[in-house]
Amino acid sequence: MSRYRLLLAYDGTSFCGWQQQPHGNSVQQAISAALHKILAGEAVRLLAAGRTDKGVHAEGQVAVLSSTRVLNTAQVQRSLNALLAPAICVRACTAVPENFHPIYAARAKVYRYRIRNTAQHHPFTHAYEWHMPRPLDLSAMRRAAQQLVGRHDFTSFCAADSAARHKVRTLQELRIEQDAAVIELWFTGDGFLKQMVRTMTGTLVAIGLGHKLDCTHILQRRTRPAAAATAPARGLTLMQVIY
Repeated sequence: MSRYRLLLAYDGTSFCGWQQQPHGNSVQQAISAALHKILAGEAVRLLAAGRTDKGVHAEGQVAVLSSTRVLNTAQVQRSLNALLAPAICVRACTAVPENFHPIYAARAKVYRYRIRNTAQHHPFTHAYEWHMPRPLDLSAMRRAAQQLVGRHDFTSFCAADSAARHKVRTLQELRIEQDAAVIELWFTGDGFLKQMVRTMTGTLVAIGLGHKLDCTHILQRRTRPAAAATAPARGLTLMQVIY
Protein backbone atom coordinates (compact mmCIF):
# COMPACT_ATOMS: atom_id res chain seq x y z
CA MET A 1 0.00 0.00 0.00
CA SER A 2 1.14 3.54 -0.76
CA ARG A 3 0.40 6.25 1.80
CA TYR A 4 -0.25 9.95 1.30
CA ARG A 5 -0.75 12.71 3.83
CA LEU A 6 -3.49 15.25 3.14
CA LEU A 7 -3.36 18.62 4.86
CA LEU A 8 -6.96 19.80 5.11
CA ALA A 9 -8.91 22.92 5.94
CA TYR A 10 -12.67 22.91 6.27
CA ASP A 11 -15.63 24.91 7.46
CA GLY A 12 -17.44 22.51 9.77
CA THR A 13 -20.72 24.45 9.88
CA SER A 14 -22.69 22.15 7.58
CA PHE A 15 -20.97 18.88 8.52
CA CYS A 16 -21.84 16.35 11.23
CA GLY A 17 -18.15 16.17 12.10
CA TRP A 18 -15.14 14.43 10.61
CA GLN A 19 -16.21 10.84 11.21
CA GLN A 20 -18.32 9.08 8.59
CA GLN A 21 -21.78 8.24 9.93
CA PRO A 22 -24.72 6.23 8.55
CA HIS A 23 -27.00 9.27 8.49
CA GLY A 24 -25.13 12.55 8.15
CA ASN A 25 -22.86 14.59 5.95
CA SER A 26 -19.33 14.16 7.31
CA VAL A 27 -16.04 15.59 6.08
CA GLN A 28 -14.57 12.10 5.81
CA GLN A 29 -17.51 10.97 3.69
CA ALA A 30 -17.19 13.93 1.31
CA ILE A 31 -13.46 13.38 0.74
CA SER A 32 -13.83 9.60 0.43
CA ALA A 33 -16.55 10.02 -2.22
CA ALA A 34 -14.31 12.38 -4.22
CA LEU A 35 -11.37 9.97 -3.95
CA HIS A 36 -13.61 7.12 -5.12
CA LYS A 37 -14.18 9.04 -8.35
CA ILE A 38 -10.54 10.05 -8.78
CA LEU A 39 -9.26 6.50 -8.21
CA ALA A 40 -11.81 4.90 -10.54
CA GLY A 41 -13.80 3.14 -7.87
CA GLU A 42 -10.94 1.94 -5.69
CA ALA A 43 -12.01 1.42 -2.08
CA VAL A 44 -9.95 3.96 -0.15
CA ARG A 45 -8.94 4.13 3.50
CA LEU A 46 -8.88 7.59 5.03
CA LEU A 47 -7.72 8.10 8.61
CA ALA A 48 -7.52 11.51 10.31
CA ALA A 49 -5.38 12.77 13.18
CA GLY A 50 -8.50 13.75 15.13
CA ARG A 51 -12.27 13.37 14.93
CA THR A 52 -13.53 16.93 15.03
CA ASP A 53 -17.11 17.21 16.31
CA LYS A 54 -20.15 18.56 14.52
CA GLY A 55 -19.68 22.23 13.66
CA VAL A 56 -15.96 22.33 14.52
CA HIS A 57 -13.62 23.77 11.89
CA ALA A 58 -10.07 22.95 10.80
CA GLU A 59 -7.17 24.80 9.26
CA GLY A 60 -4.60 22.06 9.79
CA GLN A 61 -6.32 18.68 9.94
CA VAL A 62 -4.15 15.79 8.76
CA ALA A 63 -5.54 12.68 7.10
CA VAL A 64 -3.75 9.71 5.56
CA LEU A 65 -4.90 8.08 2.35
CA SER A 66 -3.89 4.48 1.67
CA SER A 67 -3.97 3.28 -1.94
CA THR A 68 -2.88 0.21 -3.89
CA ARG A 69 -1.37 2.42 -6.59
CA VAL A 70 1.32 5.06 -6.82
CA LEU A 71 -0.32 8.49 -7.12
CA ASN A 72 0.71 11.82 -8.53
CA THR A 73 0.32 13.98 -5.42
CA ALA A 74 -0.10 17.30 -7.26
CA GLN A 75 -2.78 15.78 -9.50
CA VAL A 76 -4.63 14.28 -6.52
CA GLN A 77 -4.66 17.67 -4.78
CA ARG A 78 -5.97 19.46 -7.87
CA SER A 79 -8.61 16.82 -8.56
CA LEU A 80 -9.87 16.77 -4.99
CA ASN A 81 -10.19 20.54 -4.84
CA ALA A 82 -12.07 20.51 -8.16
CA LEU A 83 -14.58 17.92 -6.90
CA LEU A 84 -15.03 18.99 -3.28
CA ALA A 85 -17.45 21.66 -2.12
CA PRO A 86 -15.89 25.06 -1.27
CA ALA A 87 -16.24 24.23 2.44
CA ILE A 88 -13.29 21.79 2.13
CA CYS A 89 -9.81 22.54 0.80
CA VAL A 90 -6.88 20.15 0.36
CA ARG A 91 -3.94 22.42 1.23
CA ALA A 92 -1.28 19.82 0.42
CA CYS A 93 -0.81 16.20 -0.58
CA THR A 94 2.51 14.47 0.08
CA ALA A 95 3.81 10.89 0.06
CA VAL A 96 4.71 9.44 3.46
CA PRO A 97 6.27 6.16 4.61
CA GLU A 98 3.95 3.16 4.76
CA ASN A 99 4.23 3.03 8.56
CA PHE A 100 3.22 6.68 9.08
CA HIS A 101 0.17 6.91 11.37
CA PRO A 102 -1.60 10.29 11.68
CA ILE A 103 -2.63 9.66 15.30
CA TYR A 104 0.26 7.76 16.87
CA ALA A 105 2.96 9.81 15.12
CA ALA A 106 1.50 13.13 16.33
CA ARG A 107 3.47 14.87 19.08
CA ALA A 108 0.83 17.52 19.76
CA LYS A 109 -2.29 19.21 18.47
CA VAL A 110 -3.09 22.90 18.53
CA TYR A 111 -6.65 24.20 18.84
CA ARG A 112 -7.89 27.79 18.83
CA TYR A 113 -11.16 28.99 20.31
CA ARG A 114 -12.44 32.45 19.32
CA ILE A 115 -14.80 34.62 21.38
CA ARG A 116 -16.23 37.97 20.31
CA ASN A 117 -16.61 40.00 23.51
CA THR A 118 -18.78 42.88 22.33
CA ALA A 119 -22.36 44.01 22.85
CA GLN A 120 -23.31 43.03 19.28
CA HIS A 121 -22.33 39.98 17.26
CA HIS A 122 -20.54 40.31 13.92
CA PRO A 123 -22.60 38.80 11.06
CA PHE A 124 -19.53 38.07 8.90
CA THR A 125 -17.71 36.05 11.56
CA HIS A 126 -20.54 34.69 13.71
CA ALA A 127 -20.16 31.17 12.27
CA TYR A 128 -16.57 31.01 13.55
CA GLU A 129 -16.75 32.51 17.05
CA TRP A 130 -18.79 32.53 20.24
CA HIS A 131 -20.48 35.86 20.84
CA MET A 132 -20.26 36.83 24.51
CA PRO A 133 -21.93 40.23 25.12
CA ARG A 134 -20.96 40.55 28.81
CA PRO A 135 -17.43 41.74 29.64
CA LEU A 136 -14.97 39.01 30.58
CA ASP A 137 -12.31 39.25 33.29
CA LEU A 138 -9.26 38.08 31.35
CA SER A 139 -6.99 38.20 34.39
CA ALA A 140 -9.20 35.73 36.24
CA MET A 141 -9.40 33.52 33.16
CA ARG A 142 -5.62 33.49 32.72
CA ARG A 143 -5.05 32.57 36.36
CA ALA A 144 -7.53 29.71 36.09
CA ALA A 145 -6.04 28.55 32.78
CA GLN A 146 -2.68 27.89 34.40
CA GLN A 147 -4.33 25.41 36.76
CA LEU A 148 -5.21 23.30 33.74
CA VAL A 149 -1.71 23.20 32.24
CA GLY A 150 0.19 19.98 32.92
CA ARG A 151 -0.63 16.28 33.04
CA HIS A 152 -4.02 15.63 34.61
CA ASP A 153 -7.01 13.35 34.59
CA PHE A 154 -9.44 15.46 32.51
CA THR A 155 -12.57 13.42 33.22
CA SER A 156 -14.36 16.55 34.47
CA PHE A 157 -13.75 18.24 31.11
CA CYS A 158 -14.74 15.27 28.95
CA ALA A 159 -18.15 14.52 27.46
CA ALA A 160 -20.02 11.95 29.54
CA ASP A 161 -20.53 9.70 26.48
CA SER A 162 -16.85 9.57 25.58
CA ALA A 163 -15.53 6.13 24.68
CA ALA A 164 -11.98 6.93 25.82
CA ARG A 165 -10.72 4.34 28.28
CA HIS A 166 -8.16 6.63 29.88
CA LYS A 167 -8.76 10.31 30.58
CA VAL A 168 -5.20 11.42 31.43
CA ARG A 169 -3.77 13.96 29.00
CA THR A 170 -0.98 16.55 29.00
CA LEU A 171 -1.99 20.13 28.27
CA GLN A 172 1.32 21.68 27.29
CA GLU A 173 0.13 25.25 26.88
CA LEU A 174 -3.03 27.30 27.33
CA ARG A 175 -2.68 30.96 26.48
CA ILE A 176 -5.33 33.65 26.19
CA GLU A 177 -4.83 36.51 23.75
CA GLN A 178 -6.95 39.55 22.95
CA ASP A 179 -7.01 41.60 19.76
CA ALA A 180 -9.54 44.41 20.10
CA ALA A 181 -12.97 42.78 20.40
CA VAL A 182 -11.80 39.19 19.82
CA ILE A 183 -10.42 36.89 22.52
CA GLU A 184 -8.55 33.77 21.45
CA LEU A 185 -7.80 30.76 23.61
CA TRP A 186 -4.93 28.61 22.29
CA PHE A 187 -4.62 25.01 23.49
CA THR A 188 -1.60 22.79 22.80
CA GLY A 189 -1.61 19.22 24.10
CA ASP A 190 -0.58 15.65 23.40
CA GLY A 191 -4.21 14.69 22.91
CA PHE A 192 -7.72 15.90 23.64
CA LEU A 193 -10.82 14.09 24.84
CA LYS A 194 -14.30 14.52 23.37
CA GLN A 195 -15.44 18.14 23.94
CA MET A 196 -12.44 18.73 26.24
CA VAL A 197 -11.38 22.03 24.68
CA ARG A 198 -14.94 23.33 24.51
CA THR A 199 -15.62 22.39 28.15
CA MET A 200 -12.41 24.04 29.33
CA THR A 201 -13.42 27.11 27.33
CA GLY A 202 -16.92 27.16 28.80
CA THR A 203 -15.49 26.88 32.30
CA LEU A 204 -12.95 29.66 31.75
CA VAL A 205 -15.67 31.92 30.34
CA ALA A 206 -17.84 31.21 33.40
CA ILE A 207 -14.90 32.27 35.57
CA GLY A 208 -14.47 35.36 33.42
CA LEU A 209 -18.12 36.20 34.11
CA GLY A 210 -17.55 36.04 37.86
CA HIS A 211 -18.52 32.47 38.74
CA LYS A 212 -16.52 31.12 41.67
CA LEU A 213 -15.00 28.03 40.12
CA ASP A 214 -11.63 26.49 40.92
CA CYS A 215 -10.11 24.45 38.07
CA THR A 216 -7.85 22.47 40.40
CA HIS A 217 -10.91 21.38 42.39
CA ILE A 218 -12.80 20.58 39.20
CA LEU A 219 -9.97 18.33 38.01
CA GLN A 220 -9.85 16.55 41.36
CA ARG A 221 -13.58 15.77 41.34
CA ARG A 222 -13.32 13.76 38.07
CA THR A 223 -16.96 14.14 37.16
CA ARG A 224 -18.40 16.10 34.23
CA PRO A 225 -20.98 18.08 36.29
CA ALA A 226 -18.10 19.71 38.19
CA ALA A 227 -17.21 21.86 35.17
CA ALA A 228 -19.31 24.54 33.48
CA ALA A 229 -21.36 24.28 30.29
CA THR A 230 -19.68 23.28 27.04
CA ALA A 231 -18.87 26.17 24.71
CA PRO A 232 -20.51 26.15 21.23
CA ALA A 233 -18.72 24.19 18.51
CA ARG A 234 -18.55 27.06 16.02
CA GLY A 235 -15.75 28.91 17.85
CA LEU A 236 -13.35 25.96 17.73
CA THR A 237 -10.75 25.29 15.03
CA LEU A 238 -8.10 22.59 14.80
CA MET A 239 -5.12 24.71 13.76
CA GLN A 240 -2.22 22.28 13.56
CA VAL A 241 -1.07 18.72 14.16
CA ILE A 242 2.58 18.64 15.13
CA TYR A 243 4.74 15.66 14.08
